Amino acid sequence: MQPPGAGAIYSGVVDCARKTLAWEGPSGFYKGVSAPLAGQLVFRSVMFSVNAAWTRWATSLQAASGGVGPLPLYLVAAGGSLTWGVCTLIECPLQLASSQLQSQIVRQRSDAAYVAPYRGVLDYVRGAPAALGVRTALYTGVVPHLARNCIGGALHFGGFEAGRRAWAAAWDIPLSQVGLGANMLAGALGGILFWLPTYPADVVKSALQTDNLGAGRRYAGTADAVRQLWAEGGASRFTRGLSACMLRAVPANAVLLASATYVREAGYAVLAEREAQGSARA
Repeated sequence: MQPPGAGAIYSGVVDCARKTLAWEGPSGFYKGVSAPLAGQLVFRSVMFSVNAAWTRWATSLQAASGGVGPLPLYLVAAGGSLTWGVCTLIECPLQLASSQLQSQIVRQRSDAAYVAPYRGVLDYVRGAPAALGVRTALYTGVVPHLARNCIGGALHFGGFEAGRRAWAAAWDIPLSQVGLGANMLAGALGGILFWLPTYPADVVKSALQTDNLGAGRRYAGTADAVRQLWAEGGASRFTRGLSACMLRAVPANAVLLASATYVREAGYAVLAEREAQGSARA
């Protein structure tokens, strides 16, 4: 994350990694990581809790109307959109705090007179809302963030489930018997589908969240950010950094969705076994 246009100090992913290592050492790659790391437990818990609640509701609605079998993919996708939309309320403040801390480093390198206002995540949380207001300090960039998550969330969960079902159909096995490798491939597909169509919205979100939130802001809002970013490089400006994003997102989503599915199905199996044992004793 760096100032756009002439203020940019990295020419690409490799140059960014090289300069970060030279300036900050290995710890430089983890600047601002405490905010998203501390929030991951809550964030992921909310994500899968909301999605499970949606699935239970949609399944009961389907059963009441006489439907059987797995939910239609459009309902799975709708649940994914709702899930990620709700999660935006948690994710936006976390990513904004992380972005501000990381951008401080870049500004210090590009402007010797710049003095970083925050020493860390806790300092940001304590000081930024009071100085800037809650909306600015915690929810700058929420509009493109919400757009990214609602669109990407539908494709994330929908693509993952479509991949699992395609594998099950190809091998003529129940969904519960789809193995770890296939689930990871489906998870990777979900990650790809989340990011490819929504990455331009993420570029806009990142531009807003790395902007100076006080005096001297570069962007007046979402529409102004889109206009200025387009002026910098046209359509290609909205895909800058996509390769680095995909290098992270594909394996991360393969592990995330496959692991969550394994835990869920293992839990269902335990519950079914206990119910069978209870029926046998009765």
